[in-house]
Amino acid sequence: MFKSKAETLNFLENKIKLSKIPKTYFFSVFAWRNDKKKILSKIKKGFDGKIVIRSSAADEDSLVSSNAGKYKTFLNVSTNNTRDIEKKINRVIKSYKKISLKNSKILIQRKISSINSSGVVFNRDLNTGAKYYVINYDDISGKSDTVTSGTSQNSNKILFVYNKKFSDVKSKRFFKLLKSIEEIEKIYKKIPLDVEFIITKKLDVFILQVRP
Repeated sequence: MFKSKAETLNFLENKIKLSKIPKTYFFSVFAWRNDKKKILSKIKKGFDGKIVIRSSAADEDSLVSSNAGKYKTFLNVSTNNTRDIEKKINRVIKSYKKISLKNSKILIQRKISSINSSGVVFNRDLNTGAKYYVINYDDISGKSDTVTSGTSQNSNKILFVYNKKFSDVKSKRFFKLLKSIEEIEKIYKKIPLDVEFIITKKLDVFILQVRP
């Protein structure tokens, strides 16, 4: 059920209703090396404005290991600059190094703007395994990566919610987020999850990544 980051999002896209997957396109390293012009053309035609170029490596986000933050990610890449897109895709592939390139992919996502909050949510306490939702979030910077990169003083806010009591949460944005996580939990049953999210100013919940 958990494959590459890109394939996991593709699997979820038509199964969730309470949150959204950003518009995505992914391709293998093999395909890139054999027909990069076609891929660059698809990116140019399929996305307007800014995109995010993310890793989706063979040894990333699996039941065995997460390798979170190990590989390159590039935010705010303009679709008007094909040369820059090509350069950054090559840099992501280069960061894979010795892992199996055969099963590794590159993930292109539409950049989400007008961000209210971003971060990660776990459906277990990381220290005890207790059934709490743990939301680590940034609602100050308006950026999407401060929590995952740990590069901002705004990324250290944490909310703990007992998973039998999240209906008591008064915050509309976090209530919507937790309902979205509950929906994803039903797909993955009893697997502890680590979910990267964005909540927009209109309170739409976007899921950027789901891993065990």
